[in-house]
Amino acid sequence: MLSATKAKPVYPGDDRALLAFDLPSGEIYRRLGPPHRRTEDGEDEPGPCEYWAYRYRCGLTVLIVRHLDAPGDYAGTVYADAPEIEHILNHLPLADCITWRLDREVTNFFEEWYGSPRKFSVIRQDDHGTEYEVSAHPTRRAADCIRKNLESFAHKQTYWTRENG
Repeated sequence: MLSATKAKPVYPGDDRALLAFDLPSGEIYRRLGPPHRRTEDGEDEPGPCEYWAYRYRCGLTVLIVRHLDAPGDYAGTVYADAPEIEHILNHLPLADCITWRLDREVTNFFEEWYGSPRKFSVIRQDDHGTEYEVSAHPTRRAADCIRKNLESFAHKQTYWTRENG
């Protein structure tokens, strides 16, 4: 998980879950640490929950909710201040246990949220001057975060963010 600070455990964005995952209790604690908050009696939640909330240096804020009375060993959902699903997965150590993604269920997902499909690309130039699109993102924030992460590997290639038409 990329460096983050603990955030206030509230639902960011529009309260729509972006991801769902299954992970055993012990494994979620190993990956995310102890929960930042647990529901208390009388709270308006659909059953007892544990929460983790993070704010990353790029500005992305995520909330992870573990539903304690869900069937099976573990069920969790991820919310964020923007529906940047690939960006979220770049930060959270949960990519191997995702069971549902909003962007795979909702047709025209990016158009619904942003008015047009992926607007920003991360571009790489190799040693011979050839340019390649590494990835495309709905926001500059997501593209810049991926670009900075790639640059941190300190190899010879040059990266930049390009806004697409």
